[in-house]
Amino acid sequence: GSTFKLVSSLAMTRYGVRSANEWMTDRGFVVLGADKRRYSNAGSNALGRVNLRGAITESSDVYFYTGGEEFWQIWNAGDVERGLGLQTTAAEMGFGASTGIELDEAKGTIPDPDWKQELANAIHPTEDLRREHGAWYPADDILMAIGQGGMSVTPLQLANAYAAFANGGTLWQPRIQLDVRDGAAAEGTSSVLRTVAPAPIRTITFDGSVRAEMLAGFEGVTESRDGTAYQAFAGRSHCQPVSP
Repeated sequence: GSTFKLVSSLAMTRYGVRSANEWMTDRGFVVLGADKRRYSNAGSNALGRVNLRGAITESSDVYFYTGGEEFWQIWNAGDVERGLGLQTTAAEMGFGASTGIELDEAKGTIPDPDWKQELANAIHPTEDLRREHGAWYPADDILMAIGQGGMSVTPLQLANAYAAFANGGTLWQPRIQLDVRDGAAAEGTSSVLRTVAPAPIRTITFDGSVRAEMLAGFEGVTESRDGTAYQAFAGRSHCQPVSP
């Protein structure tokens, strides 16, 4: 879904697919791929000229669809490192892996060419079907750019990724423990036996100007009249901007 556009925005600006201040015209839909498939915004709403900030605020799927298609073109041309920029950024933000919380949890899925071929090999009985269904098509990156296709995440992974973006770049291991106390002590007098220290997973580096544009885009979702959640939050107290 649109919440995954956090990853897509970072990936597009990091790997030179589109700068934060580059504009494009959103006509409500775009036709992409060799099969000339039509990809549309919700309700096919034409949003006009958008840059990264506006694409986040108004949820321009077209903006991200075209970015996903560009990643596929780069990959298809042989530049695998840049072409898999969506996948690399998703992994860095904590998707496709356990968060480390002290509970059973799913890892989710970051789709890439190897994953898709392995899945096809496991499902389909003939070599032709495995080749057809295991191929990495433009639609795989196009849909991934808006969090669809083979992409799957847990709510905790998503919250953790946004927390890392909001705090300036530290991806933390979620914990359900604060400390361990002496349960045998009298009520109200238990002593702390052990404190569970915060555990950083990694530090993520963000371009300052890009992060600022993205933050403005996220704030606009609820505060701008063009924001997709403006009506839902109308009349409510708004959050203050977050600084690292």
